[in-house]
Formats: sequence, C-alpha cells, structure tokens
Amino acid sequence: MKCMAFIKWSGTALVLIGIGLTSANVLYPINLWAGFLSCVLWGWAAYKMRETSLLLIEIVAGLMYGIGMVHAIMGA
Repeated sequence: MKCMAFIKWSGTALVLIGIGLTSANVLYPINLWAGFLSCVLWGWAAYKMRETSLLLIEIVAGLMYGIGMVHAIMGA
C-alpha cells in the first residue's frame, strides 16, 4: 500500500507541476512531459484500484498529452 501512495503522490506532484508550467507559459514542452508522466502514474494507480472512470480519463488525457508531445518534437 505504501508503494501505491507513493505512485499517487508522485502523479499528483507531476500534474501540479505541469499545470503550473502551462499556466505560466514557461518551459514548453516540459509541461507536456510532466502531464504525460502524471497520466501514466495515475493510470497505473487507477488500474490497480480497478477504478475504470479514473483509468478512462487518464488514458484520454495521456493521449492528448502524447499528441502534444509529437507536435512539439515534430516542430508543428
């Protein structure tokens, strides 16, 4: 259970970092990476807790962040 708490708190910290960077409009595309990694962590936690609604939103958000990361890498 301690491992799950660490995963959830790490995901929370990363999502807050991503939101903060996005709202300040700085360090692009690090904000996307932080958001994507938070989705991975929270997605894993949701899977382990069998929370399908949380898992669904993390998958969708992760895909959106992934598309943004591809655009950042490709220079679009």
